[in-house]
Amino acid sequence: MNSELAEGLDIHAAMAKATAKAEAKSKLAPIFLKRDSFAACATSTSSLCIDWIMGGGIPPSRTIGISGPERAGKSLLVTEILKNQLDAKRYGTYMDAEGSTDPLFLKTRGIVFENYRGQRTAKGNMKAGERDYLFYYQPSTGSELLNYINEVAKGLPENRNPTAPPMIFLLDSVVALIPDDVLEDVNKAPMAHHARMYANMMPVISTQLTKTGCSFIYTNQLREKPGVMYGPSTYEPCGGALQFFSSIRLQLSTTKPKIDGTGDHPFSSGFIKGGEWKAGGVWQEPHYNAAGEEEGKDKYVYTAVRTVKNKVYTPYQVCWMRIQFEEGGSVGKGLDSVFDIFSFLLENDYIEKAQLSAEEKDAKVKVEVVKNKFAVAPGKNVDLVKEFQIPERFDYLEFKQWVAVTPNIVQTMRQKMIVSGLVYNKE
Repeated sequence: MNSELAEGLDIHAAMAKATAKAEAKSKLAPIFLKRDSFAACATSTSSLCIDWIMGGGIPPSRTIGISGPERAGKSLLVTEILKNQLDAKRYGTYMDAEGSTDPLFLKTRGIVFENYRGQRTAKGNMKAGERDYLFYYQPSTGSELLNYINEVAKGLPENRNPTAPPMIFLLDSVVALIPDDVLEDVNKAPMAHHARMYANMMPVISTQLTKTGCSFIYTNQLREKPGVMYGPSTYEPCGGALQFFSSIRLQLSTTKPKIDGTGDHPFSSGFIKGGEWKAGGVWQEPHYNAAGEEEGKDKYVYTAVRTVKNKVYTPYQVCWMRIQFEEGGSVGKGLDSVFDIFSFLLENDYIEKAQLSAEEKDAKVKVEVVKNKFAVAPGKNVDLVKEFQIPERFDYLEFKQWVAVTPNIVQTMRQKMIVSGLVYNKE
């Protein structure tokens, strides 16, 4: 091409012609991505603190990994996510590869199979207007999982700008899923059979999630490396493909939190009267009935949640969740929403430690009046918090009683935070 022709060339027309030809040959179509509010499109984890560090919750079209040691709350967290997905009249698939889930455990999380399955006739046929929102399976091999997700995705319309995940696939856990070669002959299976299986599966799954807007959540374990002298002594099995294809990775830790007021935990040692640590990192505190009388003990374990990877929000954040496994001698409620709300408000400066007023100081009121008491913090957030009618000055037990008589407090507060933009403002 000579210089005269090049100078007279319409580059815009040439580019339009070239891209149109390339699209026709490659069978690609241009895509216009749009997302007005990330947090509004996400499914909540039932924890304001975890939603906050994730950027709103479980986003559509993404893979999310949750790893941690035993009894850290991995299965508890995924069932909370599943319940929120089902309550929003959206679909959820629970792949219980471990085969360890009990109906009574799901019931304590509020998941009753009959409530999310369509009514059927005596012959087993689905009644008109009924539909199944919950699907529960116990797959054995990776092929079963891959084929299921692939076929579901093929039957769904393409939606690259979903307002919420239409389906959430939950796999608990990736280690328990047997590769096909192990099923054939365990003695001939290669050492890296899990890693190889997920390296082949994840590109396919990720492509289908992107097309349909569905999300995939998996749980993984943390295992010890023998003989490690330097560096981290734990690792996540099943290879690196799971980590690379994950948009968000949460790592749970059951390390006993610092409660001396100088650590990364908002509670001090004298924060709750009668509270004490027991063997195994169990926190025990008195249980009070509606009349304010002590009845038995409440037992909890603390779990630190870290976003070791986040491609849609600020990474490397940490929060705490408290799991109640015993309430006054009975089975606990699981995720402690009272602790979660209190920690969220305290960490985000909505509430602060109470101080004596000027009148009280003049009257020489003792400081013990405000010891372990909290109040709504002044500033730009005060009007938002006052909508919830939080008591003017309160301790943790009074805050707990306030939460008990405030219906749907987690959902209401989360929605107000999204609308206000005061929390999820890093988009």
